[in-house]
Amino acid sequence: MWRKLFGGDAEHKPASSKEPASPGLSVPQNMLPRHIAIVMDGNGRWAKAKGDSRSAGHEAGARTLKRIVRAASDMGIEVLTVYAFSTENWKRPHREIDFLLRLFDTFLEREIDEMHKENVRIRFIGRRDRFSDRFLARMEDAEQRTAHNTG
Repeated sequence: MWRKLFGGDAEHKPASSKEPASPGLSVPQNMLPRHIAIVMDGNGRWAKAKGDSRSAGHEAGARTLKRIVRAASDMGIEVLTVYAFSTENWKRPHREIDFLLRLFDTFLEREIDEMHKENVRIRFIGRRDRFSDRFLARMEDAEQRTAHNTG
């Protein structure tokens, strides 16, 4: 099912609002899971294998996540958990950590309005003690703005 949604080669095309999230996919509602969890892992390795930078892989992963969020919403998935940053990520080079945190921040800034409009509720779970005050404020804003959403 996921290959049909996102392509067998995972080309990581940018999602657009005109592009259907799940073209040609017909799955009976009673066959869909209520909760899907995703571990964002391997984007950097994927990019390096294609001759790109790890950063390009992380950006491609963010674009794919946007498509997954839209598809999950369109399909009526009740809960989508995204495991995006682990304690292991703090062991990466500082430059890569900075890039990832900027990418998360930009993703929230650009996508929060659409996610709110689509009734998506955002909740962050896990430790927050090492994030910057600026990023924590972005996270808290996203949680507060979507707190009453049901999707």
